[in-house]
Amino acid sequence: MDAGIAWPPAGAQSELLTRLAALIERGGAAHFLDAPVVRADDRDFPEPWRPTAAAVERLLVRLLWLAHVDLDVAIDDLRRFETSDKMLRRSAIAWLATDDGVAHFQIEAIGNDDVAGLLCHQVGLAYAGWLAGAAAYRDAAPAPPSERDGSIAAIYLGLGVVATNAALYNRVASKLVGQMSVSETDVVEVGGLAPAEAIYLLAIQAVVRGAPIDAHATLREDLRAGLTAAIATLRPHRDAIAAYLGVDLATARAPLARDPAPPAIATTRPEPAPSGRFAGERTYRVGEHEGNLRAGLGAGVGILAAALANAALAPSGLVLLATLSAPILAGAISGLRVRFDRCVRCSGRLPAPAATCPSCGATVAGRLRHAGEFHARELEIDDAPGDLPAPDDPHATDATTGR
Repeated sequence: MDAGIAWPPAGAQSELLTRLAALIERGGAAHFLDAPVVRADDRDFPEPWRPTAAAVERLLVRLLWLAHVDLDVAIDDLRRFETSDKMLRRSAIAWLATDDGVAHFQIEAIGNDDVAGLLCHQVGLAYAGWLAGAAAYRDAAPAPPSERDGSIAAIYLGLGVVATNAALYNRVASKLVGQMSVSETDVVEVGGLAPAEAIYLLAIQAVVRGAPIDAHATLREDLRAGLTAAIATLRPHRDAIAAYLGVDLATARAPLARDPAPPAIATTRPEPAPSGRFAGERTYRVGEHEGNLRAGLGAGVGILAAALANAALAPSGLVLLATLSAPILAGAISGLRVRFDRCVRCSGRLPAPAATCPSCGATVAGRLRHAGEFHARELEIDDAPGDLPAPDDPHATDATTGR
């Protein structure tokens, strides 16, 4: 959208106001004009944040309550245990449908980005879908709202400051790996409005309300100057803007109502377990022995025995060496006789009859001579799609390699 703001509106600004006017016509003017605009701070978000499904549900319930929207929340959690070592992780939380007074959301990932801002846009979509469903003809399915509709609805509901902060932002993270500094950068875009378009609608809201909005102080600093300038440009046209939106400023509106506090939800939800982090993916058996483990245990025994012998008997160096090394050698020899299989993906032990790894959930698809063959084997299978080996008998010959 052109950053220049003028009245009467033209181009994208006219389109935005037309969409907003249609929303006001269907949902009423009270949300846009009377509901407190939500602040992007702990006044409106007092609960501590954790990247869990329960915290996401609690945040969605709070946002709907802040917006004076009487919808219940249902969560479909599709996450797996997080295995990525990335510093900047994105959330994937999306509205699916609104029916029978319930807004359904799906979680695929919970990152360390602006989750509240993302959910404001999704709550806008849930509300827009709710209105569309209520207005649909009996025999006609409503068209799903677009990302643009959801973002406009978020501003209409008073969630505009938090939503605008998340519309476009940059992230940087760094860490030391040995002697080297490693950095990651990310540019995040959320919703269906560019920042300038969201600022325009926030300015429209402020002008029509005719009073300062304290939540604007929590808008990101780089956006505040543009909002101030837009309000100053549009303020002389308040009556014309209200007429364009179909709002009668002289008519009293019924006050919005909501419970004194957001509805309570279950305090916990199951989180993805490590045992399922590679569910649906392939793994392979790698044969190992306990030689190194038992040699390490023997070293501990040898050191203790040598220390006790030295304190009590003051033996010669040769005796001390024998006292130290004998348990190590015995442990290594006995450990070589204890064989077992390990999962190449997670290094967990694989029982002989297991078709899936009990530690990570991956499907056992064969046996490797050593872990270094894993990537080559996966490339072979990728070159022959649909040729997934069946879970193997750990005592049988590997059909792929002949060993």
